Amino acid sequence: YNIQPRNENTYNGIGLALKEARRPREAIGYFQQALALNQQLKAPYGMAITEQNIGRCYDDLNQYDKALAYYRKALKHARESESRLLQSDILVNTGLVLRELKRLDEAKRAIEQALAISIEQENKGAMATDYFNLGQVYEELNDYKLAELNMKKALALANELDDSKKIAIYTQGLADLYGGMKD
Repeated sequence: YNIQPRNENTYNGIGLALKEARRPREAIGYFQQALALNQQLKAPYGMAITEQNIGRCYDDLNQYDKALAYYRKALKHARESESRLLQSDILVNTGLVLRELKRLDEAKRAIEQALAISIEQENKGAMATDYFNLGQVYEELNDYKLAELNMKKALALANELDDSKKIAIYTQGLADLYGGMKD
């Protein structure tokens, strides 16, 4: 099919569908077109969303430096748009990429910033995710007490939200933590 999208949302939608279909290279092309349209419209929120999507594609391709570059652009535009929740989401993704790059202190700072926004916005789902990701960074830093504390906070929030998927993930994360702890 030869689809000729007429606006940035259509390009983003096709890009997301391709990303979900595990075709990130193709998705990037659609996201780049959406980004060009958002730049023409001088739409910082749209640019931030699209740059984050491109970053996620590069993350999927294990091209972490490229992912990080797009997340940084996305964060700049999210700040211009004043969308705090988008800033939080981008900071988490930045932290996860920094964790993959073993830049753990930077990862911790990015996730802590995301957590602060999630708390400010009273977004318990995001708070749970942030606490868990922070716990994983502390685990890699061999700070098992802070890893456990953050993962338990994540699990408590997941229970409060009755989010069975997060409960399963966080319970497994704690089990893995306990299994790998050095006495």
